[in-house]
Amino acid sequence: PPPNPPGGISQTMRGCCMLYNVIETGVFNKLEQNYPREKLEAIGGLRTPLRGLYDTQPDDEWERAWRISEVLLGKIKEKSTELRAPMVIAGAPEWRTLVPDEWAKEVASARLDSGRLTIAAPTDQLGQIAGRLDVPYINLLPPLQAATATGDGPFYFDFDKHWNPRGHVVAAHDVRVGVAWVATDALEQRVDAVLFAFEHLQEVAAVVEQGAAD
Repeated sequence: PPPNPPGGISQTMRGCCMLYNVIETGVFNKLEQNYPREKLEAIGGLRTPLRGLYDTQPDDEWERAWRISEVLLGKIKEKSTELRAPMVIAGAPEWRTLVPDEWAKEVASARLDSGRLTIAAPTDQLGQIAGRLDVPYINLLPPLQAATATGDGPFYFDFDKHWNPRGHVVAAHDVRVGVAWVATDALEQRVDAVLFAFEHLQEVAAVVEQGAAD
């Protein structure tokens, strides 16, 4: 079913207050040089955006956001199918997932204590969406965690927390492996289809030849 229309105080503020939009979308954060911790963002009502993002039982705006994401990815799949271009989804974790202590401090709440918040929640959510859409999924959280454990990091720039060159190397390796697997699988399916068609044609040719002989 389609998501419920947005409502509540957050939606009201978005429609009337430019400053609220500047804060919520993260533009305010970009003005500082030490990468603020998003305390002023207001996505998800009174809950911080991080708690909503890492919630294994998302509700409110986060449930709606995930459902919208699934609809949009479904549209992308329809287009890729139309173009006969295989689609792959890659889940890229944010920097906090590689610093568990920092992550736990930022999302500290009763939900964390109960186990409802987990580092893998967003990448798992994306994987579930990919599964429902029958789209191959590459989860980049495990390889980045493994590389961090071996001391190869850091993998994110200090300021804006996007991947640095090391992060891109780790991600590119696993994306390449995943895409190669998808390409190989697609090629095998096409080969199987060609072989099936060839065998069918052989059967048809045999029947025609038999009919001509009779």
